[in-house]
Amino acid sequence: MSERAVCVTGGAGFVGAFLSRRLWQEGWHVSVLDCCGPEDGALVADLLGHPRFRFVRGDATVRRDVEDAAAGAEVIFHLASVVGVGTTIGDPVRTIRNNIDSMLHVLEVARRQKSKVVFSSSADVYGILDKVPLNEDDDNLYAGPHVRRWVYARVKSLEEQLCFEYHRRYGLPTVVVRYFNSYGYGMDYDSPRRVIPLFVKSILEGRPLEVVGDGNQTRSFCYIDDMVQGTILASEVRGAVGEVFNIGNDEEISILELARKMLAIAEELGMAKGLGWRHVSSGQLYGEEFEDIQRRVPGLAKSRRVLGYQPRIPLDEGLRRTLRAYRDHGVPQPAGVAG
Repeated sequence: MSERAVCVTGGAGFVGAFLSRRLWQEGWHVSVLDCCGPEDGALVADLLGHPRFRFVRGDATVRRDVEDAAAGAEVIFHLASVVGVGTTIGDPVRTIRNNIDSMLHVLEVARRQKSKVVFSSSADVYGILDKVPLNEDDDNLYAGPHVRRWVYARVKSLEEQLCFEYHRRYGLPTVVVRYFNSYGYGMDYDSPRRVIPLFVKSILEGRPLEVVGDGNQTRSFCYIDDMVQGTILASEVRGAVGEVFNIGNDEEISILELARKMLAIAEELGMAKGLGWRHVSSGQLYGEEFEDIQRRVPGLAKSRRVLGYQPRIPLDEGLRRTLRAYRDHGVPQPAGVAG
């Protein structure tokens, strides 16, 4: 594997950085394309200057940047995206243009140089579908287009369609992975729009945790190591080409129970005592146009059968690892910035 090359767009982001590191550790030549500067990519800063690791500061919406970063890549992992509920609701036009342009550039570059594409989609594509578990062949169900909450989901769904069409029309090997709630050390701390980063931020700042609504809505959370493993399996298994796979953990928990669990672990680790929680509306936390869903659990039968994927880190262990890392190392800082 030592002479093989990959490109990771969005490789300085949370999942992208852990994926890039794992590939590099396994002997790949890794090229990261990200719009942040290398000095800002705290999660990959220690890899700068090492053999087999290259950081390209650029934008996946610019064709020449994709061509530069992906030159010679056997696999392009496309993770670059406009993300975050606040961002996508606040600027739908940017979300649509950025994601579609970058997807088309990646697919065209891959087609010309005969690379495989692994695209990171999202559980959000299932929309408001009231079904548990959610399986890859289930319908996507959204509110009307006037509800901007679902802009991101619609765009991700269209990006998936582009992957499928390039596979059908050009024979391009493409694989789609739908991520369900990744978490771990280094996750989106500066703009926490997801519940675990939000809870971690509150714990570190000594504030009560903010629980949306009554907290009875449920989610399933996947530790970053399992998420990365599933993504790599999707790139390696021949039978994955032309298919879509849920990647996550099917251990379901209510948000209120998650708050209790994280507070208990934080107290056990000496990070907090007696913080408790307070109930807030989704509008208070995410804006009035946000629509919450009651349950979201991935069906993993297809991923287990085809990829051999199996999440191995239980939620308790993953949360303990995450909180311990924040206790011991603080919030990851960009290179050259004092903690």
